[in-house]
Amino acid sequence: GKATDAIFSYVAEGFFQDQADIDNHATQTFGEVQPGDIKYKDLNGDGIINQDDQEVVGNFNSRFQYGLNLRLGFKNLELFVQGVGQTGGSRFFNNDYFWVYGQRKYSEEVLGRWTPATAGSATYPRLSSTFNNNNFRNSTFWLYEDNWFNLRRVQLTYRFPEMRGIKGLM
Repeated sequence: GKATDAIFSYVAEGFFQDQADIDNHATQTFGEVQPGDIKYKDLNGDGIINQDDQEVVGNFNSRFQYGLNLRLGFKNLELFVQGVGQTGGSRFFNNDYFWVYGQRKYSEEVLGRWTPATAGSATYPRLSSTFNNNNFRNSTFWLYEDNWFNLRRVQLTYRFPEMRGIKGLM
């Protein structure tokens, strides 16, 4: 009963703030969890976060694709605009630019990483020197809407008035 391009994902609830937060939350089964790791929602209420706690959060293919072909004229001026776009699709930030650890080159994204000092304002999970099996899962934390509009051409034209009697112009 689901779309063939449905995106199943964990629902992120923010970051674990301290050990008490971890102890009072459902057990996440993706390795050892530490403060600063992504906290996932226990969707089925069994006290364990595993593959059964994923839900449809979007779809890979856009649901609406559109184009624009506009021509407006006034006296000798003409404006032509052409563009295409799509809406209704989703993607994950899940490449090496976003999922960094160990000796990989760290991107600007990690500047907002979780630390005890930035716990209230962090925009990125804690950094790890090894692969973090908990944080690097497709979840709503990494999800974004893949809506876009591409303006392909904008052209402003002026038509000179016809000049009769002048040789070599027309």
